[in-house]
Amino acid sequence: MRINDKAITFVTGLVLLLGVGTFVHKGDELFAPKTNTIKVASADTGFLPTTDAISSPQLPAINQNPESLNIAKVLLPPIPDKAGPDIAGFKHVRGAEMASVLVTPQKYDTLKIDPVQIDCALNLTAKPLRGARIKLELIAPCHKNKVATITHVGLRFNEIVNDRGMITIIIPVLSDPANIEVSFADGVSQSISTRVKDLSSAQRTIIAWSGRVDLQLHVDESGFDLAQNKQITPLNTRTHKESYLQGGGYLTTLGNSSVENGKFIQIYSIDNPDDMFVDFTVVLNNPNNLCGAKLSINTGQYTADLGAQFASKNVSVRNCSAENESIVLKNMLRNMIVAQRN
Repeated sequence: MRINDKAITFVTGLVLLLGVGTFVHKGDELFAPKTNTIKVASADTGFLPTTDAISSPQLPAINQNPESLNIAKVLLPPIPDKAGPDIAGFKHVRGAEMASVLVTPQKYDTLKIDPVQIDCALNLTAKPLRGARIKLELIAPCHKNKVATITHVGLRFNEIVNDRGMITIIIPVLSDPANIEVSFADGVSQSISTRVKDLSSAQRTIIAWSGRVDLQLHVDESGFDLAQNKQITPLNTRTHKESYLQGGGYLTTLGNSSVENGKFIQIYSIDNPDDMFVDFTVVLNNPNNLCGAKLSINTGQYTADLGAQFASKNVSVRNCSAENESIVLKNMLRNMIVAQRN
């Protein structure tokens, strides 16, 4: 009995051992993947990149020939055979063509411009100023940088029109009305006449000459001491305003030294005379320029009772030296006795 129990126990254990092994084996089959239902898609590396994607029964198989793919094509709008013009000269071209820009030659009509007609007439004005003077203004648009000759009571001096075609000069006049003429070498001229102020109370002494000569009118006023500028010269003169406020006279030089062989005038004026004695001296600087030649000097004086009186005197330089010196020309002008007017 004891032997049978052992046998039964052994058989039972063997049966259990074989059953568990079979169950485990069959269980492994339950969890193992069913390879017979899986297919791996392959791709041609010459057309598409290699992929590990799993094929699906809903997607078509990928073949080596791309034409076999059932893929919808996108239709592009047709391209015209000839592209039409677009904005600003550009045109549409096919992608395979090289872009180009149409350049249309511009055509311009000839514009005819008539030359501007310039009025070459001289415009001359004269404004009366205090002290028997006038302010002369000349506009000469066709005579820019040209030499003008200004004439008054037979005396002449030269000025140069500036690059704007203008001249402005203040002239102590010697007649009332004052007649002034402006002329040029080409024959163009213009005259003007105007009334002046205070000429009846003025006294004047004048020298006038022409050529490359340096003449100076020196004036000694005995009524003034040295501290008050006793001697007046072209390099040491007064203005009209200073003369009006302080007394005494003033010296005016007319003429442009840049003009070759030009004409010049110097005028000593005293408009508010006091009792004094005035001595005049004419000084010739650099007399060697006149060596062997004669110089004609016009001298004159103006007073209210006698008007303007003129004389012409000739000067010659006989002894020439290499040194530059000045010569005093005596007795060229009468001394002036200025009396206080009531």
